Amino acid sequence: MASDVAHHSELDLPKELWIEIVLEIAPRDAVALSQVCQLLHDLLSDRDLWIKVLRAVVCQRDGIFSGTYPVADMDLGQIQLHVDTYHLHPAPRLCRR
Repeated sequence: MASDVAHHSELDLPKELWIEIVLEIAPRDAVALSQVCQLLHDLLSDRDLWIKVLRAVVCQRDGIFSGTYPVADMDLGQIQLHVDTYHLHPAPRLCRR
């Protein structure tokens, strides 16, 4: 019992820090991380978190209009799929003169 308490206290980071961690790792790794334990699963199954990831990975980084993704109509799995697919196959960058 004591080891369970110690184990969970190590994961007890502010949600904002977990968001920053997820934004820095590959989306596939974030999904894998959510399968480590129930606590991480609950934290990383937050739809709002994945909307932030979608906007950061796809929209902000590569300048794709956020309206391209109708997140209001997408469930968590669809958002994760779009992030993962785009992360593996990003749009080509345009050359600037």
